[in-house]
Amino acid sequence: MTIESFIQNIEDNVEAVEAGTLKPDTNPNNLEAWDSLAVLSVLAMIDSEYDVQVSGTELSEMTSIQQMFDAVQAKRGSASPA
Repeated sequence: MTIESFIQNIEDNVEAVEAGTLKPDTNPNNLEAWDSLAVLSVLAMIDSEYDVQVSGTELSEMTSIQQMFDAVQAKRGSASPA
């Protein structure tokens, strides 16, 4: 899994987010499209694509896409490459 593929999965699963708009340092909480449906969509995508469970509370506390990616990597037992 790469940060690029992770971002692509988010953009594919959250209808209101346009392709190419997310970057690793994007704070999803600052996006107009980031609502409860977007959070549920991302939680479902993380569960189905990466077989990892992240709570809504955990996700809402993350302030960047990179933090989400790192959390999924950690829960999968993989270290994020430097």
